[in-house]
Amino acid sequence: MADDNIITYARDLRLIHGTNEEVYETNIQNIKNTMRLQPGELTNARAAFLDILPELVPLDEEGNVTDASHLEDAQRIYETLFLSGPKSGAGIKQTPESREYEISQTLQQGFPSHFEGGNNERKSHGILLRYLQKELYQDQDINRIANIIYKPYVVIDGGGSTKLVFTKKELSRRNLTKGDMERSVRYFMYRQQQLGNKMNFIAGTGINTSYSDYGKGVEALKKINADVLAKDSTSSIFPAVIRNANGIGVQVVIMAGNSQNKTQSRIVGRMHVTDGETGETTPLQYNEDETWEVFGGWRRGDYFDNENDWNIFGLAESTKTKMDGYYKKYTKNPPTAQNAGYWMTDFADPGKWEWENIIKPFHEEHNKLTESEYDNAWEKERLDNTFTFEAQWYGENFHGFIDPLQPMHQPDPYFSPEGNTALKSRLQMRDLTGKDTAQNASTLSVGDVLDKFKEYTN
Repeated sequence: MADDNIITYARDLRLIHGTNEEVYETNIQNIKNTMRLQPGELTNARAAFLDILPELVPLDEEGNVTDASHLEDAQRIYETLFLSGPKSGAGIKQTPESREYEISQTLQQGFPSHFEGGNNERKSHGILLRYLQKELYQDQDINRIANIIYKPYVVIDGGGSTKLVFTKKELSRRNLTKGDMERSVRYFMYRQQQLGNKMNFIAGTGINTSYSDYGKGVEALKKINADVLAKDSTSSIFPAVIRNANGIGVQVVIMAGNSQNKTQSRIVGRMHVTDGETGETTPLQYNEDETWEVFGGWRRGDYFDNENDWNIFGLAESTKTKMDGYYKKYTKNPPTAQNAGYWMTDFADPGKWEWENIIKPFHEEHNKLTESEYDNAWEKERLDNTFTFEAQWYGENFHGFIDPLQPMHQPDPYFSPEGNTALKSRLQMRDLTGKDTAQNASTLSVGDVLDKFKEYTN
């Protein structure tokens, strides 16, 4: 007989299946896999519930609840799945057509989307949503139910058929927002260019063996492009960022198919990187720490650029003077606010993230420089180690390779050169008008893209 309290149940799972995190995860995963192979909607719904239980009822090493904000919902769901008898389902207000559509969207775009589409994990979450609507939330539609049970999670679209799922606690701990991360997705490729590394595409590489004999580089991309277009004229090839096989960190792969319907796309190979110093070639992937560093790339670049602009436009004192003031102020009383202002709205002091990740380490390293040397070092850091606004918009992302092939999240339309006069002036003041900055990469032909890609491959 199950205990009637969700906290006791979560603690008992820990005691029975291992207090060591790795052992516990392995044992619980085996249990969930077994449950998903069994017939019956209730067993599958319970397996899906076990997926989200650690965030609904988070426990520390002593078994104490570390976040009680989801306990009420978790208790009700637990009672429905483990203690209550089945109900008739009478009184459901949502139509079957609307219900199935919202379930499909949740499985593709929400928390379940980080599971492989062909496995039983996604299916079991669809069963959980239907079961909860029938037995607990008859007056709620599926979207509302999904918002309740998946509340602790944040989903990032990296371009692949499987999404990148993180907990809100992870983002909070690193003082990043979902918007920061979405704007940084393309930086996973551009970062290698900044590091002076050569990139290349290798088909197949253990992911999709049907393309293993297509070779590498531009020629391989041409063959695959011809192949997918012959099957579907609306298809294309595009990069995506997905989780590494072990679930830790991310890797960059190349997809083929319909970029607007990722479930009908497939991985055809990996991007590889050749180290500029050692010459060693390895798959383009990042460990967990590197992943979070890159996810902060847009926000880092935005702040470096914001403060630089005030100096460039003559609207404030030198960058060094401003950072020195912040350093003296926050060494005594560090900021607690999460966010800083954006370009031309920097009337508030910087946030906690900017202080810990930019101002403090940069100023401690460069405070001995003169004002002009400091400003130059600030600009060099912006160009060398952030996702710059130039790279986001103006053909410097592999000279057109990423934009047409990768429909990842773009910066807000307000900041586009076509729609923002202030940004145009900003470009002119930075003397960038000599570049072909206005070209929309999406107008490039596949041939143009492949030719430009060639510049960055072996």
